Amino acid sequence: MTAIVFNKTGSYDTTVRLWDCRSQSRLPIQILEEGKDSIISLRILGHEILTGSVDNKVRHYDLRMGKLATDDLPASVTNVAFTKDANCFLVSSLDSTIRLLDKADGTLLNHFNAHTNVDYKIAAVTNFDDSQVITGSEDGQVYIYDLLEGTVFTKLANNSKRVTSVAAHPSEPQLLTSSFDGVITVWEAPA
Repeated sequence: MTAIVFNKTGSYDTTVRLWDCRSQSRLPIQILEEGKDSIISLRILGHEILTGSVDNKVRHYDLRMGKLATDDLPASVTNVAFTKDANCFLVSSLDSTIRLLDKADGTLLNHFNAHTNVDYKIAAVTNFDDSQVITGSEDGQVYIYDLLEGTVFTKLANNSKRVTSVAAHPSEPQLLTSSFDGVITVWEAPA
């Protein structure tokens, strides 16, 4: 059995395009055209594609089953991310709220809203064991929420104007953040 190796892009033209990387063709093998505004965030997990759009929608494509599930939110979606266990996804939007949605049916499982996110694309991820939600903020801090309780576990002062990007180590309590003013910080939990 051979796996198709493909690349994907989301775009301001409202589409997601898939390319076969082994092919010499410059044409996409598939175009997903359901978006009504710019695709701001795109994640892939196996045969699944998750997109966030300025049209306030999260679209979850299952390419193997040929299915699309769409969730409507009250504000423009700026970031989407699968949880490590792949059963849920995080959705950041311009109403200063991160929503934890069940992948199976779009049920809202929790929300996190102590941080500030009204103007910029700010990432949110879960930590290495899916117990915490980590996000940047327009107030220059890194917010770490308890995933189950929805409360702020801790805040990390970053001495930056806006923390826009976060990445969690896949198996250790480590974190990488970057900010609007070009500062990149590596965080490690104290021993």
